[in-house]
Amino acid sequence: YTSAASDDVLFSIEAAPVIALTVPEGLKGSTSDGVKIKVTWTAVENAQKYLVYRKLNNGKYSQIAKTTQAQYVDSKAKAGKLYSYRVAAYAVNEDGVVSISDVRTDESYMVLAAVKKLTATSKQSKVMKLTWKKVALATSYEEYYSTSKKAPTVTTKATKTTKDTTLTVKSLKAKKTYYVYVRPYVKLSNKTTVYGDWTKAVKVKITK
Repeated sequence: YTSAASDDVLFSIEAAPVIALTVPEGLKGSTSDGVKIKVTWTAVENAQKYLVYRKLNNGKYSQIAKTTQAQYVDSKAKAGKLYSYRVAAYAVNEDGVVSISDVRTDESYMVLAAVKKLTATSKQSKVMKLTWKKVALATSYEEYYSTSKKAPTVTTKATKTTKDTTLTVKSLKAKKTYYVYVRPYVKLSNKTTVYGDWTKAVKVKITK
């Protein structure tokens, strides 16, 4: 822009360059407490903030947050619901011109509720039967049992896996007390496996 001052001296004002932004990559969902969904991505150069969009099941996307960090914790997610997320980088130059990047491809994630009403009984020799209530959207269940009181962790390898809500375990040690845990899981279309929390221990003494 060029202007003439009153004393006929010319001066110019250059517009601030528009800030170029790339698409946020590495979008990933996770949960550490079985309640909140944490969405993370790789930071974008020159981005001042990030716009986070979310949709429920097959609904429409809407913006739910604007954050300065390359992550967002969705504390309003509800168990048994499938959420999808998108993220765009955001910046404003010195002239107030807004730049918004394209959005990253969807990342779907969910929180699974914990298994309820787990029971363990032993009415046959060296056999125990487990039953529990179905968890919404879970497709399979992992079982862990041990004579140790030590509870399983997030990374503990399951003893058994089933798609049913009952399981019969044979060849156990007679007169021994076992501690049993169950957790639900589901494999999403993006190849992510989502696990619910392990139940509290249910104790059962095996029939001789």
